[in-house]
Amino acid sequence: MFRADDYRMRAKALSDTLQETKEALDIDELRQKLSALKAEQEKPEVWGDLELSTKLGREISSVEGKVASYDKGKKALEEVNEVIDLRGARPRARRPPANRRKRPRRDAHPLPPARQIR
Repeated sequence: MFRADDYRMRAKALSDTLQETKEALDIDELRQKLSALKAEQEKPEVWGDLELSTKLGREISSVEGKVASYDKGKKALEEVNEVIDLRGARPRARRPPANRRKRPRRDAHPLPPARQIR
């Protein structure tokens, strides 16, 4: 049985963990750093220095990975919350108990009797 409140509590716990991760990694700072690194990478003198260009590329890749991982987790959590809301709002279909379901009678034939040929 689906219990929306249970899943909402679990999603809230995950949301709190994600917020702690955002603060620990300082995602906002990483986004600014990423913008600055990309701007620096576009400078012509960087492309002339192979070592500096390689170093910047690795750093950009590292920062992008952290930011992308956080964004992926945030998006997944948002989707989970949407599913919980959709599923929690939908009324449950009523089914009769298993022992009260209508079953065909054993003596009832599914086909009409065959006609006799003369």
